[in-house]
Amino acid sequence: MFIRSMLRGLKGRCPACGEGKLFWRYLKVEPRCGECGHDLAKYPADDGPAYFT
Repeated sequence: MFIRSMLRGLKGRCPACGEGKLFWRYLKVEPRCGECGHDLAKYPADDGPAYFT
């Protein structure tokens, strides 16, 4: 389950359902998944996305 969630995150998708977008701007996390309603605000991105780009 951990690996699946990590792969979804790397693809920029919701870690819960794999369908909704993870980011709403270049480095901003969506507050909620548009597909399943999962609370994405509890996953702070901090500086992580900037290091991968």
